[in-house]
Amino acid sequence: MGNLTTDELKAAEAELRVALNKLRAVRGEPPLTASSQPPYCSFCGRAKNEVRAMIAGASVHICNVCVAEASQLIQAEEVPPSPCVQAC
Repeated sequence: MGNLTTDELKAAEAELRVALNKLRAVRGEPPLTASSQPPYCSFCGRAKNEVRAMIAGASVHICNVCVAEASQLIQAEEVPPSPCVQAC
């Protein structure tokens, strides 16, 4: 199987959720709801169970992987020191 697009992965996940809910109904279990699903990183799409940590904001989530990548990008930017720091 080749690389799938985000839309293809979301469609496959939706199909699996429908099948899982049918199985849960046969077993007499309640269906899974959106709130029972793990949160996903708003930046990379990884699920909470795929990463070490997930930070929640008002309506977004960010995983530790994206935080580390963002930190590296910020550190890689060449920001000249302020004149006060050089003179002090």
